[in-house]
Amino acid sequence: MSLIWLLEKPNSKKQIAQRIQGSVALRLVASERSFGMLVKITPNNQLPNIILVNACDFRYSDLSFVKSKIPTAKLVKVYDDSQDSLVVNPGEVSASSLPFVIRTILEESESSQGLAIDFETMTLSMPAYNCEVPISQKEAKIIKVFLASKESVVSRETLLESAWSGMKVSRSTVDSHISRLRKKLEYVPLEIESVYGGGYKLRQGVEI
Repeated sequence: MSLIWLLEKPNSKKQIAQRIQGSVALRLVASERSFGMLVKITPNNQLPNIILVNACDFRYSDLSFVKSKIPTAKLVKVYDDSQDSLVVNPGEVSASSLPFVIRTILEESESSQGLAIDFETMTLSMPAYNCEVPISQKEAKIIKVFLASKESVVSRETLLESAWSGMKVSRSTVDSHISRLRKKLEYVPLEIESVYGGGYKLRQGVEI
């Protein structure tokens, strides 16, 4: 599940939180200061994919520091256009178009290194090789962790925390999911390597 943080004041007269649709995890942040504090205490693998800002609340704020705190996230300022005809400037979107904007951003973020995860059809696709692999939701989360690692070694602990969201499961559970995923990837140019010390690494472009 993708993570979205929304900077919106609790007493906002034009709330945009209720306008957000889709399978996303939304976290409300009330101020720029609380945003900075939240970044400090949040693990890297739980930082947001998208940062939304209610432009009606923070219209005159300099939000450059927001982007600097999480440079990998997409920053979007949103105006509520349900009652007013507000002029939307470059880099800003209207609340009515927000669900579509979010979906586009998430589709872009799920595509990395020639791989794309489609959470509607639950498939892992590699356009360069014209192939698709059916995967489960848990397998999709595991692949997302590998993509975020950029071919670095991923520990079992990281997979447990990210794919199982802190649930208490045994390390063998991770191994069994990796084993099933390996079988699905047998006929595509991907390979999950076991790394000495209890980790895994996703390699691309391997011979099949």
